[in-house]
Amino acid sequence: MRLRKEREKIVDHYHELKRTMTMSREKEEKRLGDLTMNSKACMDTLKGYQKLGEKILKTAELCRKLETEKEKVLPFYQSDEVTLEEAPEINVEKIEGMKKQKYNEFQLLDNFYKRYNKVLLDKLAIEKQKATLEKENMFFKSLLK
Repeated sequence: MRLRKEREKIVDHYHELKRTMTMSREKEEKRLGDLTMNSKACMDTLKGYQKLGEKILKTAELCRKLETEKEKVLPFYQSDEVTLEEAPEINVEKIEGMKKQKYNEFQLLDNFYKRYNKVLLDKLAIEKQKATLEKENMFFKSLLK
């Protein structure tokens, strides 16, 4: 009788452990599936970023061929700003949500933004000149009539 109760206890304990193991396996299998899906989504996103970066680099190479000699020699406008070497150390920790490494990465993009802004300014100047020439053209057409 006593052995039978012990045996039943052991069998019950065995079944409880087996249920626990099965549940933990299912939970780990679900976590592995989620991890796999998230990693695939991440890889797809990164491949998209890579394609976009390659496209930007190809466009930059094509634009480089079209630059004038002056733009190739002096690609950036002269600014009154201090350069990275002359700049005093800024306490980046005070900027909310900004880490020093990220701040330095953004500083490296300064030359890109300078070039981009220069192109925008050139575009605006050309549009203004075009508008002026169109007005002048209309004036001369009216004179011819």
